[in-house]
Amino acid sequence: MANKKKKRNEPDSAAETLDAIEGWGDRVAEKITQNPIPILVGAFGILVVAAVVGLAGDYAESGTEASASALAKVQGVYRSSMGATPGSLELPEPANPETARRLRTEAIRSYEEVAVAHPGTPAAAIAWLEAGKLQGQLGNREAELEAYENGLMEAEVESGLVAFLRVREATAHEAAGEYAAAAESYEAAAQVPLNPLKYDMLAEAARCWAQAGDSKRARIVYQQIQLEATDFIMPAYTEARLRELPPSSGSTDSPAEDAG
Repeated sequence: MANKKKKRNEPDSAAETLDAIEGWGDRVAEKITQNPIPILVGAFGILVVAAVVGLAGDYAESGTEASASALAKVQGVYRSSMGATPGSLELPEPANPETARRLRTEAIRSYEEVAVAHPGTPAAAIAWLEAGKLQGQLGNREAELEAYENGLMEAEVESGLVAFLRVREATAHEAAGEYAAAAESYEAAAQVPLNPLKYDMLAEAARCWAQAGDSKRARIVYQQIQLEATDFIMPAYTEARLRELPPSSGSTDSPAEDAG
């Protein structure tokens, strides 16, 4: 990655879970490129998997074959230009850094063209999501966040795409050391209805509030998880970070004990 050193995501984080979902979706997108169908839910991998896990709503009536095909074509061309083999989850990195930068820049332009050509569709929201990820890889943080904001304006308010966009937004803030902003984005992602990763995202929010030095907000989110999801297993690194917080006023207990 050029001009920007991003902090590696913690293991088993919500962002890494979405990475896996999107990676699976890329393989679906390649097949769709060769045989597009008129239902947007099936036209791009992210939405397919999001629907399977209950994140996405029914987009069958909100997209067109044109937007689905255009989006899948851009994805297929980009992966092919980077040297990816059909059906592979791996996206090779060109040996020449300038080549990699050029290909990403061209892909960003293509995704933006899809978004502009198909406003108000899930295709537009996904195109902005992909463009934002590529901007981040190029070290263009402001452009990355702007792309995610554009995607949020295109996505249905309660759709699973909002969760994807908010988590990407959160990781961008976190990479820049803006932990409070990251926590807010994780919380916003958790608010998406029927989100099966709700408590994973709240756990990330609690961790970020702690890293931001806001012990009170960290405890509030932690306690919400404990009250609403008694069987949720807090990631070890988050649990450890919360235990480092100073005890609340008038208490000598640890955060976990306070929450219990």
